[in-house]
Amino acid sequence: MKTLNVSTIKKLKNGEFLQIMKNTIELCEKSNPAALGLEIRLDDLRKAVAELEEVFQVAKGHDLTQLIDAADEKRMNVMRAIKNALKSLELGDFDAKTSATLLKNNYENHANNMVKLSVPQKTASLDALRKDWTEDPDLKVAMESLGLTVWMDRLEKTNSQCNDIYLKRIETTKQSGKISEKRYVIKSLFDDMIRDVEAHIRLNENKEGYVTFLQQINVLLSRFTDVYKRQAIE
Repeated sequence: MKTLNVSTIKKLKNGEFLQIMKNTIELCEKSNPAALGLEIRLDDLRKAVAELEEVFQVAKGHDLTQLIDAADEKRMNVMRAIKNALKSLELGDFDAKTSATLLKNNYENHANNMVKLSVPQKTASLDALRKDWTEDPDLKVAMESLGLTVWMDRLEKTNSQCNDIYLKRIETTKQSGKISEKRYVIKSLFDDMIRDVEAHIRLNENKEGYVTFLQQINVLLSRFTDVYKRQAIE
């Protein structure tokens, strides 16, 4: 007796692959693995599936690109507000105009061609602007005298939020790569378990438990084969 449609497993989406392996574990647990001599195989499969599930949960579920775009737009809105404030302040009295012009010149040094920058380049540029305004004595006095500290605080916050999401996307990409590696390991463990069962069926006189387990696996495989066929049609 052989298993059916094993090749289908490799073609399943990550969530479905994870589910079929969890179902395999459940079937094995209900089939008296000690009596079948599958305890070690089952334990190895359990551990590998648990690791895959942890990585899978990290990698799925968030459209981080859209979140990054939204966070980037938010920090750019703060930059626009600062620019408009500086333009307005340049129309004030001599002291305000002098301070606003000083800040605007520094602003333009950092903001020049910003729309062409990548997300991390923007982050670095905005952080450099913040450091200039908060650490350079003349720029800091100008910022505080014009009441722009609140806008710099907002810029720091929105810039940090955007960077955090960007770094999370990088980590998610790494996790996605790990999924393929873990799927390969799990598929190998599954194949080893099935080969053991098939060998017992050929060699053992008391093979009823093995036959029943393999029949259940075949039903499971057939169910997921139908899932794959529907996906191919869609």
